[in-house]
Amino acid sequence: MDFSDFNSMDWKTAEAEQFATYWRGLSNPGEIALKSDFDPASIPLLLPNISIYEIRENGEVYCRLMGTSLANNFGRDYTGKNILQWWKDETRVGFLQTLSIMSERPCGVLVHAQAHTKTGLTLENHSVGFPALNAKGQPRLFVFYTTSIVSAERRYPREDKVLLVEVVGQILVSLD
Repeated sequence: MDFSDFNSMDWKTAEAEQFATYWRGLSNPGEIALKSDFDPASIPLLLPNISIYEIRENGEVYCRLMGTSLANNFGRDYTGKNILQWWKDETRVGFLQTLSIMSERPCGVLVHAQAHTKTGLTLENHSVGFPALNAKGQPRLFVFYTTSIVSAERRYPREDKVLLVEVVGQILVSLD
């Protein structure tokens, strides 16, 4: 498996790069940061697009936090829910494998995703994610920054909710 160099990454947006740089600074190279080291006051403008996920013992992935901008754009708040139900079957296994690699290697990921809505619109976004250690020191948490969701058409998210998400591309990023 190939890993891209952190310093040569095209993070797609200045905000995604800011988040990646901030997160990498939370731990030594090649180590996983503690979630408790994450200080939201350090990146206040990014918070509406931050989400935190947790892999449970049963393999489900629960959303522990979904930023307000993300909740608004998706048409619902996924906090407290198993997010795998909204992932396209073909990419669900790959998503779980990526989270596993992120916690074992450790590494980050830049994901290009498409979100499909109730009316058939396809929305594009990029997410940058990194693993985090929980209070027990286990790498079961993942913190993501997601770029604003782009739609070529006017959309009312609460009426046209996202029904399905799929990964169309990803790049694993070395934290060494």
